Amino acid sequence: MGSSSAAGDRGRYERWSAWVDELERGPLDQYEYLGALQNRDDLELRLQLSGNLHMMDLVAEVDARFEAVTVEDSRFAERFSAEAGSAWWWRRLPADPKSQVYITQDWRAR
Repeated sequence: MGSSSAAGDRGRYERWSAWVDELERGPLDQYEYLGALQNRDDLELRLQLSGNLHMMDLVAEVDARFEAVTVEDSRFAERFSAEAGSAWWWRRLPADPKSQVYITQDWRAR
C-alpha cells in the first residue's frame, strides 16, 4: 500500500482519537456517537487491508481510552441495527449516566 493509504489510515486514526477526546470531555449526541462508531468501523477495515502494525498499536491505545469511559451496553447497537456493525465498540455506551441519557434520549432499559 502506498503513502496515500498510510495517510488515509492516519486520518481515520486521528478522527477516532478526536471522537474519544470529545467523549472524555463530555457527552456526544446519538448522531455524533453513531459517526464515531462508523469511523471506527472504517478504520478497522483500512487496518485489516493495510496490515499496518504500528497504526494498529496506536489504535489499540485509543481503544483502551474508549473502553475506560464506556461500559458494556448493547442498546445502541439494537437501536441502530441497520447501521450498526458487529464489532465490540457497538456494544458499549458511555459509563457516565448523564452521557448515556444524552445519547439514548432516555431510551428505556430492555
